Amino acid sequence: MKKRFDIGKPELVAAVQSKLNTTRKSAVEIVETVTDVIFDVLAEGNKVKTSFGIFTPKTIAGRENFKCYLTGTTMNLPSRLSVKFKPSKKLLDAVRS
Repeated sequence: MKKRFDIGKPELVAAVQSKLNTTRKSAVEIVETVTDVIFDVLAEGNKVKTSFGIFTPKTIAGRENFKCYLTGTTMNLPSRLSVKFKPSKKLLDAVRS
């Protein structure tokens, strides 16, 4: 079994910097621009198709007379927008190998 190594934004920036042989500032700009574009497209209610999967905005229906188990009171929960991700075959093959 492979050793698990989780990465965050700083490690992603460092990986982009080394792959593209660019400055750290430029790599940060690239990562932030890509994420901003994905966020903006999803906020408009559109799908984002990438080489590693599809991000789809999904509306979660609101619920009326929802009973809170802590206080016993009832409340109305408004509908909200969430994001669904479907990984591509390429990503699944990479993870499973």
